[in-house]
Amino acid sequence: MIVFLYCTPSFDVLFEFFAPQPFVQLYALALGKGGATFMTCLATLGLIINTSIAIVAASRLIYAVARDGVLPLSGWIGQVTPDGQPRNAVRVMYIFGAILLCTILPSNVAFTSLISAGGVPTIAAYGLIALLRLVLTPDAFKTSHYRLGKLGRPFYAIAVLFQGLVFAVDISPFFFPVTAAYFNYAPVIFGAATIFAILSWWFTPESRWLRTEHLKTTFDGADGLDEHERIKKPAAAEPSSVPPPVNPFQGAPASGN
Repeated sequence: MIVFLYCTPSFDVLFEFFAPQPFVQLYALALGKGGATFMTCLATLGLIINTSIAIVAASRLIYAVARDGVLPLSGWIGQVTPDGQPRNAVRVMYIFGAILLCTILPSNVAFTSLISAGGVPTIAAYGLIALLRLVLTPDAFKTSHYRLGKLGRPFYAIAVLFQGLVFAVDISPFFFPVTAAYFNYAPVIFGAATIFAILSWWFTPESRWLRTEHLKTTFDGADGLDEHERIKKPAAAEPSSVPPPVNPFQGAPASGN
């Protein structure tokens, strides 16, 4: 990214680019025809690999959400093939991806806003995770493979600041003054998705989207407690309403002479 920024020409030349993917013209200006062709092919290969990984990850995520019964048609989306592949979740992802891709036909700005809106929740989630780790669980998850120890808090703070900067850039206007033709719809889409998420959390029973026993097992495992240690832990944290048994052979204490 730093090398890419160093190859960027002046703003007058940059704003004259007409290609949908301006990095191709940046390569042509900085590297010439041969170097631009090689770097464009390399970038295309990287995008193909990245898309393939995104298909694998997104389909599993859709399947996991549908398995908990949150999505419409969860029974159909959550089905898997005999070899364990979430084929219906992949189909749902392709359908919505094709619909979003068609938005570039009427408006390039709308497509750019949708792409930016897709990245904004991811950036916000990364920053929120770092913030919660910094504030709520700075010393938890002791069995992590890459535990930072005392350096954890500084790195959490750096991650929060960096993700906040990227988030602010992604929701900023494309041009000033702001007009309807160049309006960034990413914060509007992100706000609508956040409202729908809050409504889903409010009206959907917790037992359907967050199972307490699975959550407790995850946290105990992250802190280094195996199944045997969890069974041995005393249950004093949950007071019982049943009175303790009385020994009939033990006499009542004397009330006095």
